[in-house]
Amino acid sequence: MKISYIQMPNNLILDTNLNTKAKYLYLVLKMSSTDNISIIYTKTLLKKLQWSNTKTLKKYLTQLKHQGYIQYDFNKLPKHKPIEIKLLPKGYYTELDREIIHKTIEICKAVKIIRYTKDNNNNNIKKEVLADLKEDAIILLYLYEMYYNENFSCGYACPSYEHIYKTLKIRQQNITAINKTLHDNYICECISGTYHQDDDGNIRQHNNRYIPNKIVTEDGKTRYKRHKVKNKI
Repeated sequence: MKISYIQMPNNLILDTNLNTKAKYLYLVLKMSSTDNISIIYTKTLLKKLQWSNTKTLKKYLTQLKHQGYIQYDFNKLPKHKPIEIKLLPKGYYTELDREIIHKTIEICKAVKIIRYTKDNNNNNIKKEVLADLKEDAIILLYLYEMYYNENFSCGYACPSYEHIYKTLKIRQQNITAINKTLHDNYICECISGTYHQDDDGNIRQHNNRYIPNKIVTEDGKTRYKRHKVKNKI
C-alpha cells in the first residue's frame, strides 16, 4: 500500500505575513503538482479550492509569489488555457497524508460556532451558525503535526491559543470549534491541559496537547484508533 503525503514548508506554516487562505492555496497547488510544478486551469483550481472569485485567487497567488513560495510568469488569469506555477521548497517541511487532509477539509466546511447579534432593543442574541473553517482547520492541523512529538518534551508540542492566534490569526472561538470537530472525528486527539500550582501559589492550566492521527506506517495504520484519555477540549 503506497501512502501519499503532502509536504508543507514549516516557514510557510509559521509565516505571519500570510493568512490561512493563502497557505491553503499553496496546499491545493502542492496537491495538484508534479515535481513541484502545478499546471492547472483556473476553473479547475477554483473548484478544488471551493472558491468562486478569481479576484480572491489572484490576490493570494500574488501574496505567495511576493513572499517567495511560488513563481509564475502570467499577469492575468487565462480562461482557456492552463496556468503553470512553480512551488519553491523552503527548508524543513511537515507532511500529512492525503486521507487525513481530505477528511479534515470535508468535515470542516460546516462547523458549528456561536455568534452574537443585537436585536432591535440592542440586546445580545446568541445564535448557532455553521461556518466554513476548512482553511483554518487544515493549516491548524499542519501546525499541530509540526510541533508534535511523542513525549511532549518540548513546550511547543502543546501550542497555546495565544500562540496559534499570533501565528495563524485564528480566533479562539474558531480554534475551540475546530478542535472539537477534529477530536470527535478522530482526526486529532485534543487533550485538555491539567491544572497546577505555580511557584507563587497561583492555579494555572497547562496548554492543551494535540495528537494528529495521521497515517504512520506503510500498511496504512494511524497513530491511534481510539482516544487515549476521556477528557477533551
